[in-house]
Amino acid sequence: MGHRGKSMSVLSNWLRPLRSRLAASLTQRAQTWERSRPLWANWCYRLAIALLPTAARHRDYANLCVSLGLWDSAIVLYQRATDCDPDDGEAWLKLAGLLDRQHGAEFALESYLEAVRCNPTRQWFYHKKLWEVLEATEALSRLADFFQTTLDRESERMRYRDRADIQLNLGEVLTRAGQIDAASAAFRAATADRTIQHDRRFLAELHNPEGDRQPDFIIIGAPKCGTTSLFYYLLQHPNVLPSLRKEIRFWSDCPHYGLEWYLSQLPPHPKDGHWLSGESSPAYFFTAETSERIAASLPNVKLIALVRNPVDQVISRFYHAQRQGSKTRSLDAFVNDLLLDFSQNAEVPGVLTAGFYARHLRSWVNDFDRDRLLVLQSENFFTEPDRALQRTHDFLGLPHVPLNSYRAYNAGTYPATESRVRQQLADFFAPYNRELEELLDRQFGW
Repeated sequence: MGHRGKSMSVLSNWLRPLRSRLAASLTQRAQTWERSRPLWANWCYRLAIALLPTAARHRDYANLCVSLGLWDSAIVLYQRATDCDPDDGEAWLKLAGLLDRQHGAEFALESYLEAVRCNPTRQWFYHKKLWEVLEATEALSRLADFFQTTLDRESERMRYRDRADIQLNLGEVLTRAGQIDAASAAFRAATADRTIQHDRRFLAELHNPEGDRQPDFIIIGAPKCGTTSLFYYLLQHPNVLPSLRKEIRFWSDCPHYGLEWYLSQLPPHPKDGHWLSGESSPAYFFTAETSERIAASLPNVKLIALVRNPVDQVISRFYHAQRQGSKTRSLDAFVNDLLLDFSQNAEVPGVLTAGFYARHLRSWVNDFDRDRLLVLQSENFFTEPDRALQRTHDFLGLPHVPLNSYRAYNAGTYPATESRVRQQLADFFAPYNRELEELLDRQFGW
């Protein structure tokens, strides 16, 4: 290298930290301005990438373009992010979603498969679009082969948690491919690893793969009422075993898969000691058929329901949907539309009818003895979680074990609501709340 070349190399090395700091500063400024000054954020991202392109900067800039509706620009930026880092699973996932939106499933397939390759332990069963693309392109077998190959190659080196997650994903693929027996086998293997992860004694003295798998409790709903928090509080009891996933949704969505498919996702009870297991699927709350099915198949199961002031439930669901990007109207307009739709067709299930708790609980009250159904008021659960948990432990026949902290799971925040909107909803729900109080013979103060 000549003298000039050496000089340029020295200058480049000297400037690199400066470029890095300047690019980081521009990126930080862009992130600050994304909502308030998107066009300024746009230019900051451009300058930052020109100074020092990274996968994260391309991905963040692409996210901004998505929020501005610049779909094609976002696709290019996500592609550049994956060029910078082929293992950036989030960029592959975002790219796949946009390709599907703009061009169709066949264009999105490979990007979805790359996203799974980057993070095979992710809980992919939640990604509705992934399954739609795989089924549309008849590529379920490719994903099943990937998960099985990963297990065959790396199983011995995996943590129990990671192996359980991959087996769970494999079971989901096999289920969607109609291979129910193979899916159940994958779920049983995943459940065994999940149980060992929970308590290493299940490697030896508590190991009982042929034990009874029927659930001891099911949290049946209602949605946005604290069911997730209660479920994870129960799992922290030393005598409660985890289900493979929180929401199996078998009794409401897929009873045709057969009882063995359902039970394969619940841990077998050990021979010795007092152990309980259960699941939480708020979708069960709404259909009479679900209560009939559970009553016929699980004669000893105990049921837990949480009910929340339906006014707060409606508001919570609105802001949850808004955070997901699916609601752009104001709350006022949203509520007015709900009330108008209900006045025109009161029989169509929707956000408002979800708060008709008496209507939904009546089938459960009719199908189960009262000592097998516990109904908690969400407001009390939120303000005094230990007291509510103690009631639940007593109901299940467990000694009360208080937790060190009561973290709220899936808790959302939203601004104060105009009193007029709240009163409008309160007036609407008043007769349905009285119906609930009469059904359960207790006051809720709504």
